[in-house]
Amino acid sequence: MYDTLLVIFLNEAAFIQDLTDFVTVYITTIFLRCAIVSVIAALIVLLLRATILKRTVFLKGAIWSLFFLVPFFGRLRIYFEGMKQSIKICLPFFLCQEIAISCPWVRIFYFSVIFLLLIYRCHTYLRMKKLLRNTSYTVLCGEKVCITEMDVSPCAIGLLYPRIVIPRVMTEKLSEEQLKTVILHEKTHIRLGHLWIFFAWEIFASILWINPMLMLMEKRLRSDMEQICDRVTIQQSGYEPEEYGKLILKSSIWFRPNTNGLPAMLTGEGVFREIKERFEKIRDYSPYDRRKVAAGVAVFIAALSLAFVFIRYESHVKYEILPDVVVGDEYGRTYADYDVAAQNGAFLRTDDGIMIDAKKLREILPEDFPRNRYVYFYYDIVMKIPGIGGGGEVGWLEDVPETGIYPLTVSERTPKSCFALWVMKVI
Repeated sequence: MYDTLLVIFLNEAAFIQDLTDFVTVYITTIFLRCAIVSVIAALIVLLLRATILKRTVFLKGAIWSLFFLVPFFGRLRIYFEGMKQSIKICLPFFLCQEIAISCPWVRIFYFSVIFLLLIYRCHTYLRMKKLLRNTSYTVLCGEKVCITEMDVSPCAIGLLYPRIVIPRVMTEKLSEEQLKTVILHEKTHIRLGHLWIFFAWEIFASILWINPMLMLMEKRLRSDMEQICDRVTIQQSGYEPEEYGKLILKSSIWFRPNTNGLPAMLTGEGVFREIKERFEKIRDYSPYDRRKVAAGVAVFIAALSLAFVFIRYESHVKYEILPDVVVGDEYGRTYADYDVAAQNGAFLRTDDGIMIDAKKLREILPEDFPRNRYVYFYYDIVMKIPGIGGGGEVGWLEDVPETGIYPLTVSERTPKSCFALWVMKVI
């Protein structure tokens, strides 16, 4: 009975540990399930990029939007219902929950790696920001940009307040028309939301680090976004594709590939071999119809929205108050669970509060159960997903007469337990 149910009845002594266990078990279960789904999504994206979408630009970039759905796959009902029907494909998802509950060291290790990866990302960004601290603002080609003495490719940095960074050597060696194109390229990255996409991907890959494919695919994501940016820039600038390609090549030759490891807020290209495909797309450039692209984006958004609605419909609600009533004693023994006590009439909900029918309760308890022993009732348990819940109400009877109806003494919630219950419902 309740052998895999993580039921947390918080008390003052075990408050922090109980709440931490609940939160980490639940989140680890969700993250591990999403990691499994992300493997499937990654294989689909890689397959489509290498086959039917290989020669496209906008569609190849749009297919990455599949990953926006991955975080919502952690609560699907089929994981639990499929196991009841012996559907073997659901076993890995069910095991995620069992591992999270029974192996605390797995939870500790998983969150430790997430923490270290996020610290590394943050450190890398702060290091680059520190290196760019000595940049000087100037107006270049009618745009406010930062000029740096560093030998880095032009890039855009920042999320809320993005800025364009241009190395001084480029301002001295490029013509005004070329500088306008370089600045337009970086502005396009900002306008299309690529900085936010890269930032979200880094957080996503760090949280689901157990799927290493996500980190390995980051360069492909950047490459696809660069190709989109190139096509938009060429069309908006009126620049000849051949001249635009020469400009990109010139920038690659000037600067060493020293942008590896920079955070997602940076969009500079530095690795020469990775822009081979980029040059091919520039060479094959042909004007695109903005209305068709906008229509395609609308179709993708509509498809994602429908998929999101379907996933939410097939998922468990955020939390559910179970009708179960657990009957036990101070020694931790359980005499009834699920809705047995409510079904046989021992546990009654009335306008005056919870009432206990002693005669019906005696039918549940062992025949030799002492009259003066406390009987505890745990009810209104909050279930997040099947197998993980807690935060229920606690009440008791000080003794169990043979007959009669008696009010249940209910434990008053402390501020800590109220906070814990709020956390359980919110996460």
